[in-house]
Amino acid sequence: MISHFNETLHVNSGTIGGLSQSRPNTAVNFDSFGGNITGFFLVPVTSVDFISVFAGDAIADTDTVTLNGFDSLNDLIDTDTFTDVAAQTLSIFGAGIVRFEIIQTGAIAIDDFTFNPNNVPEPAPLALLGLGLAGLGLSRRRTQKPG
Repeated sequence: MISHFNETLHVNSGTIGGLSQSRPNTAVNFDSFGGNITGFFLVPVTSVDFISVFAGDAIADTDTVTLNGFDSLNDLIDTDTFTDVAAQTLSIFGAGIVRFEIIQTGAIAIDDFTFNPNNVPEPAPLALLGLGLAGLGLSRRRTQKPG
């Protein structure tokens, strides 16, 4: 149920910039002056229907932070954004989120990354189950002789 991020996130055990209320651990992407963070969910989670992240300034300036969620066809499901000096919680909702992006205009830190697994079975296994049950019903019907 863990997410895989595209970059190595450095976990700081202290306070980072505008995330003074977020302790004891905060993650920062130090590549390319922070850089955007993207990720996807590993098996057994195939998708989620909720993602939340506390994000904010790692330096004392105004930043814009956006959280985007995409489905398996790479269609945007939901987005949340803010522009501020202070850190805020971003939340997105929608069944079938398999990939996410945290886009930033400057160096930010993140904390409290949470998500809700969507444990709805995929259509293919449901179709196979239906075919199996139909086949079982037909074979049972053939073994019964009229009489």
